Amino acid sequence: MGLLDYLRNKQSGNAAVSDKSDLSGRSDFTPPARIAPQPTDVAALPADVRATAKERARYIGMVDEAAASRRMPKEQAAVFVAVNYAECFPNLVRGGKHGASTLTYASYKNWKRKLQKSGTLADNYVRGPRPVKGDERFWNIMWGMFLNQNHLPLAQAYRLACEAMRKTDPTVPVPSIAAVRLAASRLDPAAVILAREGESAFKNHCMDFIRRDWTDVAPGECVIGDSRTFDTRVRVWDDEKQAWIGVRPTITGLLDARSWFFASYWITAEPVNTGTLIDTLALYLYNTGGVPPKFAYFDNGKDYCARGYSTPFEAGGKEHSIFGELGIKLITALPFNARAKTIERAFRDMMQQFDKAFPDYLGSKPTERTMGAAYFDKHPEELPSLEQFSQIFATWLETWHHTPKRGELHAGKTPAEMWGARPVSAPLSPEELRFALLQPVALRKVGCGPAVSYENELYYCDDLRFGQEVLVKTDRLDERHVYVFTPEGALIGEARTRDRIKALALDDEAARIAIADQLARQRRQLKNARTYLSELSGGGYLASPLELFLGAGGELEHRGSVGSVKGASHHYRRIGVAGVDFTAPAAPAPPALPGPEKSVTCDTPEAPPETVAEFDTFMRNRRPEFVDEE
Repeated sequence: MGLLDYLRNKQSGNAAVSDKSDLSGRSDFTPPARIAPQPTDVAALPADVRATAKERARYIGMVDEAAASRRMPKEQAAVFVAVNYAECFPNLVRGGKHGASTLTYASYKNWKRKLQKSGTLADNYVRGPRPVKGDERFWNIMWGMFLNQNHLPLAQAYRLACEAMRKTDPTVPVPSIAAVRLAASRLDPAAVILAREGESAFKNHCMDFIRRDWTDVAPGECVIGDSRTFDTRVRVWDDEKQAWIGVRPTITGLLDARSWFFASYWITAEPVNTGTLIDTLALYLYNTGGVPPKFAYFDNGKDYCARGYSTPFEAGGKEHSIFGELGIKLITALPFNARAKTIERAFRDMMQQFDKAFPDYLGSKPTERTMGAAYFDKHPEELPSLEQFSQIFATWLETWHHTPKRGELHAGKTPAEMWGARPVSAPLSPEELRFALLQPVALRKVGCGPAVSYENELYYCDDLRFGQEVLVKTDRLDERHVYVFTPEGALIGEARTRDRIKALALDDEAARIAIADQLARQRRQLKNARTYLSELSGGGYLASPLELFLGAGGELEHRGSVGSVKGASHHYRRIGVAGVDFTAPAAPAPPALPGPEKSVTCDTPEAPPETVAEFDTFMRNRRPEFVDEE
């Protein structure tokens, strides 16, 4: 009797026992329809996952039925079904490692346990991203090495990440290469393209139009920075032409991302540079009482992303920047994607409501240029000054701040109202703000002075050491001084410039006093260096090594001096050691002590050595362990 016959008899109430010959070789066998319960979203599973789950359920059912009908242990029943009905399990017979069969008793037990525990035999298939297992530091290193445009192979990135993790913390277990490959296969393909192929490939293949929702950002949490040149002009005096000229002013501002409130802005007739941006940030901190934002949303301009300002300046294995000192995180916008920055909307209102109010309106396009602009080309003296222009702008901006804005972001509130209701945060102290706004600009080695050079100017500081490498930070409030730090960021001191002194200060009392001060400073530096050497050596640096050797422990004696315009020193002092006098008669040599043959006794020679050969013999006599090898 076959298994099918047994099942039919069982369903009809008859049970019978069949032998193996009745079951083997049956190609028309139909397995029992005992399928494990599937999850409610079975349709969401891939077809191969569903098919494998069905075969596992069929295998469990057949093993149970074979064990019951043939009265054999489950282990033998698992082998019996695997041998005689392998054609019923096309996925399981090659679903193991290297294509091996998974129709085993161990698989039977695991699948049955899984069925009882989770109610499904489908693999742990999850749609979309999922958290990875393992230490977060490893994954940060791993993805940092793999997700970059160096196109490092996954296996090589994994090997380097493992080595880096062992150096960081050798006790942390790292995931296997199989787990890393699986995690890499689940990464967002668009993000992988951006990281490994660049922004151009990302735009061409993946990027969609971006609509940003700022409703979950609190007022005062994020600022958006940008600059704009007005479509009108101000009058500026030109020293070369000795006449007024028309110049288009530029505004650089920090707009609060949530409230659209211009927390600080700077209007200038000069080109905007990093210094202007630092001044704008300092004004922001002044207006907020010393509370910096958490985030800054900038474009990719070189001044906005200048090293030492928003982008770290690396020195001594550490990163230094004004943003880092203030705890501000930089977020850069996509290039040429102005709609991503809400400050562009404010600039549009500025152009339509403010620029067009002036008779000198130039138009945002050449075709919009007015006849009034042509008139003021010839009469720039009638243009407002920069100060007048700034006052007019402040009046307009005050009105704009108190105008209710429509839309979900403001919901009828004004920018000033939302800005005034921002959360209260702890401000930085004046001392913290003072040092935080210093911009790291260069690494320098200390030279003569001691001084460091920056932009063809020497800055002097007594706390500097010759040859020392230091980090230079500039101060926007005073360009005649810089601050010097160790490359690790520890403050050394303040360094200042010096005015040149007249070479012939015959009638200039101030110049003569400055020269006297500099000469006194030089003498003080020399004295300090000599004091330092005396403290290190007890004054022995002035004596010769031979005398220090012969008269170890003796007092130092001043025996004379000599002057010279050449040499290492213009004034030489003869310092000797008490008890060492080469002019005194030599003492008779004591009798030689018995020792090994060809050995030399250790004692003072009859006369002081005068040549290299005599000094060598003298040293060998002082050490009896030296034996003549000839």
